Amino acid sequence: TWAEPLMIAQGAYDWPRLVATLTGQVHLIWSEVGARNGVWQRWSVDGGITWKSAAQVPGFREVPGPVGVASDGSGVLYLVGQGQDDVGDAALLYITWNGERWAERETFRLAAGRRSEPGVAVAVQPLLGQFNVALRQEVEGEEGTKLTGIWHTQRTIPAVKALPTPIPTSLPTMTPTLLIVPTPTPTPRPTVNPLPPSSPPTLELGPITLPLSALGGVLLAA
Repeated sequence: TWAEPLMIAQGAYDWPRLVATLTGQVHLIWSEVGARNGVWQRWSVDGGITWKSAAQVPGFREVPGPVGVASDGSGVLYLVGQGQDDVGDAALLYITWNGERWAERETFRLAAGRRSEPGVAVAVQPLLGQFNVALRQEVEGEEGTKLTGIWHTQRTIPAVKALPTPIPTSLPTMTPTLLIVPTPTPTPRPTVNPLPPSSPPTLELGPITLPLSALGGVLLAA
């Protein structure tokens, strides 16, 4: 069964992203459509039953396209998006969530002169302490044609020695409904009157009616 849908955000928004941790937190990240292109967040500490107020991710403005977000399971989030650095060059924006708040944003400058395409993909390897990012950028092909290339980069993150035990979320218990089947009541059938016994064949002689069996005795007497 599914829970009743709950509206989390309303407005000119797009590209929702969901990520959960083993500590019971669920984070919803979405992008603002418009001139600012900001990134927003709401999060829940009880598995998505109740939600904190919406807040903008610091340092994530003018980010075209969806962002990438992943969790190491222990409660730390890793959020990246494509934007610009302080001088206007294409850059990868990077920020982490420590379970309660966002850290200071970091910027990784990409190759100069390449136009970034919206959207990134991320993957985290918590036990190995590795964070991977795939992104798209425009490259020059043969004869000066413009193509889109997919690039991969990675960085080291604090490794998780042991993942925490998942916190179970209490879900409503379904009570089975007892289906009562009524006992069929027999329908009384009408009693059929038996046929009357068949009368022996008779012979009418004027006003006298004699059974044929008596006719033999009359003839014998005669």
